[in-house]
Amino acid sequence: MRKSLQPLIYPFVIFSVLVTVLLQLAWLQQLYQAQKVRVKEQLEITVRNAAQRHMYLSVQKNIHPTASFKRFFSSVEWIQLRQSFDDMKVQGLHSDFRYGFMEDSVKLSLSFSFPVNPGKKPPKPARGAFNKESKKELKIIEETSILAINKDLDSALEAIPLKNSSSFRIYDYTDNSLVYGPKPNKIKKDFVSKAYSYNLKHLHKYQLLVPDIGYTVLYSMRYYLISSVMMLLLTIGAFYALLRMMRNQRLYAGARQAFTSNMTHELKTPVATVSVALESIEKYGLINDPEKLKNYLKISRHELQRLNLMIEKVLSLEAENDAPLVRHVELFDVQQTLREVIAVMDLQFTANGGKINFAPSAEPCFLEGDPVELSHVFYNLMDNALKYAGPAPVLAINCNSNQEHIVISFEDYGGGIASIYQDKVFDRFFRVPATGDTHDIKGSGLGLNYVSEIISKHGGTVRLKSEVGKGCMFILNLPVDES
Repeated sequence: MRKSLQPLIYPFVIFSVLVTVLLQLAWLQQLYQAQKVRVKEQLEITVRNAAQRHMYLSVQKNIHPTASFKRFFSSVEWIQLRQSFDDMKVQGLHSDFRYGFMEDSVKLSLSFSFPVNPGKKPPKPARGAFNKESKKELKIIEETSILAINKDLDSALEAIPLKNSSSFRIYDYTDNSLVYGPKPNKIKKDFVSKAYSYNLKHLHKYQLLVPDIGYTVLYSMRYYLISSVMMLLLTIGAFYALLRMMRNQRLYAGARQAFTSNMTHELKTPVATVSVALESIEKYGLINDPEKLKNYLKISRHELQRLNLMIEKVLSLEAENDAPLVRHVELFDVQQTLREVIAVMDLQFTANGGKINFAPSAEPCFLEGDPVELSHVFYNLMDNALKYAGPAPVLAINCNSNQEHIVISFEDYGGGIASIYQDKVFDRFFRVPATGDTHDIKGSGLGLNYVSEIISKHGGTVRLKSEVGKGCMFILNLPVDES
């Protein structure tokens, strides 16, 4: 990816997420309004059906209903006819509804009257029926009917459902005056049904009030909301994973670039040292000075071992997944290998004004493994201490064993590693960010990763204990050979 486009990636991703969220919110808003209309229609149908059912029951109690009688009072046409009759609003028009039970039939009468003499006061609308009940009987019938239709509606509304309790109003059939219920504008009402006649025995109409249907609308949208939230989460998660992958790739690319630069420097250093040593032997005729010759050869051997170690690190990058088994496995005393490495590295520590303190185990520490690979592990840990333990590095090495494990610790007294980096020091190419005067120290970022891989191949573990300003302790735990 071109570097010129990289600064635009994060704003583009943020913009895309915001647009996705806004589009989802706009869609949900439209869906909410559409669902709100549907809920209101559903409530209206519920009230209308309840009124229709109770109007039929109010007549059915007095006679033995026939099939045609039931079809008529249960039909949509009757409800529409009665509702249209009830809702007729024309100035000067008076409507009259009467009913009666005959010996062999039920008689219904709907009539309209129009004034023809404007100066004459119109007669009061009739309020009666062919069969008369007393006011006390009508009141009992009315109270019973209201309880019945409320119970019926409560049962029907549970299926919708409503979070807030509903209320109702009772209107006078003739003049639409409020008989019972909250007055208009006195309570919050999100839904108000039409006023329906619900009993032929009295001339009242029923109206349902619901203060808030927001919960009902959201409940009806629950699957849309869940799918929308899941889609948003998946979109955000995909963008996050993409950004994280891009960030890791960028860090990895930077680490590889730093690795190439530092590894080139590290490879040049031992080659240059050996070249200078060999040149000095030839130039100054050190073949006649066995003591100096031995010293120069020891330095050369150390540098060649260090060069071999760096080559092993690089080779381990490719062989990591293809070589699950440890090479050249043999039974050996790990303390003997450790002593050989200490003998070589002690020269470097002494040259820098430091020292290595070794506390071996009283008993031999035998294990099955590759002594060459483990010697490279020891070189790595000692080389790290030499680099980062300060101007006069001191390294304490302890070796202990029991019936199951060999424990080797490498403790320096340098600057230490902050806790936030301790889980990452064994990652490939990772280097602790430079602080103080450590910015000039060259490294590949492979050393501790190599240590971790080799110890793992030997069936062991490596862990770090460190505090800033108090140095580092690397603890190797290796299995003892059972024989």
